[in-house]
Amino acid sequence: MLKVRDLQVKYGVIEAVRGINFDVKNGEIVTIIGANGAGKSSTLNSIMNLVPKKGKVEFFEEDITNLPTNRIVERGLGLVPEGRRIFINLTVEENLKLGAYTNPDEMESLMEFVYSIFPRLKEKREQFGGSLSGGEQQMLAVGRALMAGPKMLLLDEPSMGLAPIVVKELFGVLKQLNREEGITILLVEQNAGVALRLADRGYVLENGKIVMEDKSDKLLSSPEVRKKYLGG
Repeated sequence: MLKVRDLQVKYGVIEAVRGINFDVKNGEIVTIIGANGAGKSSTLNSIMNLVPKKGKVEFFEEDITNLPTNRIVERGLGLVPEGRRIFINLTVEENLKLGAYTNPDEMESLMEFVYSIFPRLKEKREQFGGSLSGGEQQMLAVGRALMAGPKMLLLDEPSMGLAPIVVKELFGVLKQLNREEGITILLVEQNAGVALRLADRGYVLENGKIVMEDKSDKLLSSPEVRKKYLGG
């Protein structure tokens, strides 16, 4: 479904991503774990063509490496960015409508779908985004990405700053989207334990390079992963 080959991202003289290769198959949940600064966000942003890059990105065997971001969204890739980046001076409903800019004909049905998986957003649909809690803002960020009707979701640190009970609820929704709606997920996370328990497979990114890859249960039981990312 998604193929990334020899992906490189540089910011001036700083090499954030150093020629990585990975795949995500249709229907999978795949996670990329690593410490802060490992290159995880740069990887997702480069897939969406939000930062300059070298290498090749294919989605359903189509080369999308140099497509504008809006065209990539139209192909079925949706990004939930780090830090949520909702519009705090717009209402919940206005934020969601903006997410449907590439898919206006299905706006109403998709909005009802978002409200069905995040009932709290429906209750607060007339409130400004800035008045929501951190967990609600993250739900809104996911909901906004879903308004484009994606085949695949890229999520950048969705657990950041959230209480454990909210993380559990959010990741339960991600599992539901994958298992019941067939949405493939590529998840970037610093919270390795939560990510690996959700995902089918995982990659470990260190200093811009993939240093390990395996099924999630194998990575969870790896002494090296446990020592570096799971507190021993």
